[in-house]
Amino acid sequence: MDLKQIVRDLAAIDEERGAVNDAAKAERLERSTDLARARYRLVVREAMTEWERSKTDKQKRREKAKQKGGGDGGPDETEAEQITEGRLGDPAYLRAVVAVQTRLDEIDGIDAPKRLEHGGEGGAAMQVTIVEAVKPDAQAQ
Repeated sequence: MDLKQIVRDLAAIDEERGAVNDAAKAERLERSTDLARARYRLVVREAMTEWERSKTDKQKRREKAKQKGGGDGGPDETEAEQITEGRLGDPAYLRAVVAVQTRLDEIDGIDAPKRLEHGGEGGAAMQVTIVEAVKPDAQAQ
């Protein structure tokens, strides 16, 4: 076996290890992404449940005790009142759903990629200014 063959074999082993590491990284990333999706879906489900609950009518019961007959020890009367308040729902839950859905869209790559301009304005070349700091010579003074 010559030195060139050993170098080729070591390069092949390194390449194979790199492919295994890349596959492991990809698998970990996929698991993390799946876990994030599951968490976000749970948040959406909880927020929608609370949104629906926040729209239900609220029932209030008010009772007043009245004495009958001027306090002579007779039986007391209780006046009860049932009040129903209609509610529109708390929009904070919908905001949470929209925020989570936006994040899920980013994870899934649904939104158009964000464009970054690496150059000057309008695609022109970037202007570069080089400034050289020169320390005055002590003898020149």
